[in-house]
Amino acid sequence: MRCADNIISGFYPKLRLYILPFLPHKFRERVVLFPNIEPLTREYLASRKNNFSQRALEVFNHYTEKYFEKYRKRVEGTQKHWDGIEKSFINLVYKKFPQAKRKIVIKPSIFGTTGQYYRKYGAIYVFPRFDRTTEAIGKLIILGIVHDIYYPNTLGVGNMNHLKRGIWIKKQKHATRIFRSEPFKSFFNDIKGYEEMIGINFAGNLAEKSSAYLKELNLPVESELLTTNTLKGMSPREKRILKCLMEKKNKVVSFDMVAKSVWPDCHSEKFSLYAIAKHIERIRYKLQQNAIETNIIHTQRGKGYILYD
Repeated sequence: MRCADNIISGFYPKLRLYILPFLPHKFRERVVLFPNIEPLTREYLASRKNNFSQRALEVFNHYTEKYFEKYRKRVEGTQKHWDGIEKSFINLVYKKFPQAKRKIVIKPSIFGTTGQYYRKYGAIYVFPRFDRTTEAIGKLIILGIVHDIYYPNTLGVGNMNHLKRGIWIKKQKHATRIFRSEPFKSFFNDIKGYEEMIGINFAGNLAEKSSAYLKELNLPVESELLTTNTLKGMSPREKRILKCLMEKKNKVVSFDMVAKSVWPDCHSEKFSLYAIAKHIERIRYKLQQNAIETNIIHTQRGKGYILYD
């Protein structure tokens, strides 16, 4: 399970994706579906190898069938649509990338991010998660091709070099430029790249649940922000806001609580959601200037903010 490897290595948590045992109705682009299936999860996390017991494999297969059955109509509809465009789309891919020689094999997946891929036996295996659209499948294929051609030493079963954040960002942005070029931009209605989608899709309640779930798996999120003392360029007010979020780390902090940090003496009179949002926006920017590249402050609409750290 490459998904488990990416969780154990800290790669998915470092991107601040939401690792959850269920699939929510919204914000799925940011969700890593990783059900806690006993004894499968326990044995894998303990051994970090694929040598599951027969019982664990039986449970895994049962869960896979159960999930597919629940979403069978959705999966079959997507498959039917994809079958109708697959040949023409693959031909476009090979026309765009004449150097691409590998066979593309598509296999729907239950677990993980919106999609994964790897190179094996001279082919690129693409695993779109079962809830993905045909458009998402097309993007995943292009991402796999870009990775294979331009970053070949980081693609392959057991190769963990792709986990380096710099490489991940580069290939994501490279693929996004392809989405927006001819002949593909007419195929994609939504031409945002994955790195852009996870940059705008936040749900503080899911961040809170993800943090709690990772603790349950004994894989807590590694903190990026340990103190505000070493941060450069932060105003006293911005540091107060950060300290407020740090005190309730991985819990949603209400707008009212944040307001008390902004205006300690008269927060009721000066309360302004717009002003709070602008403060948070500046803090996010300054955290990036302090080498904390991942957005660790997530918004919970209508409630407040969470330091997902």
